Amino acid sequence: MKRFGQLTLGLLMIALGSAATASAQSEHGPWAIQADAAATFGRSSGSAFGGAVDRRLGSNLDLTLEVGRMGNITSKATEDRASIIAASINATSNPVQSAIYYDLGLRYHLMPDGKWNPYVALGFGGARIKTGTTFSINGAELTADQLTANRVALGADLDGTIMKPFLTLAAGVGLPLGSKYFLDGSVRYGRVFPRTSQIDGDKANNTLRLQVGIGLRF
Repeated sequence: MKRFGQLTLGLLMIALGSAATASAQSEHGPWAIQADAAATFGRSSGSAFGGAVDRRLGSNLDLTLEVGRMGNITSKATEDRASIIAASINATSNPVQSAIYYDLGLRYHLMPDGKWNPYVALGFGGARIKTGTTFSINGAELTADQLTANRVALGADLDGTIMKPFLTLAAGVGLPLGSKYFLDGSVRYGRVFPRTSQIDGDKANNTLRLQVGIGLRF
């Protein structure tokens, strides 16, 4: 986490150093905000939503801060951990992981003067991973007392919340709507890094989002 904090601080310093010299490239100012909706794919699928704030640093480069929530990013490693416990009590398991994430990074515009505005982006930050697991026997969900009676005590890997480092890689395209508004579509790969200091044998979790958004420049 320390290295990710240093990278975040470095990006903020870039923004502050550039703010004095960056100028608007059109009739609007150097800032932009947008709201996004997405679907997640991969091992697990679900919905996601979020938003971003951008600061233009030059004709091709933006500093961007993104925040959001992914509703289901349950990994195979988590499913396997839950299955081990379920097998020991002749039950079935259903773990669900969600993530509230943020990342600070850079967006590079490949064709800043074109009508279509393709870009690539890289960001570093953190994700607050919340995990909940239910166990059922013959379709009936076991209560906390029943789990205790079966000597089941869940750790943070299956029932709890933990912060983990988060990386985002994105490729997308923007489409101006007049002078101030724009549409944005992107594919975003996210990697939630393991916290082996908190969860023994923890593994990374890869996510994939297909995202669309609408924004305002000012």
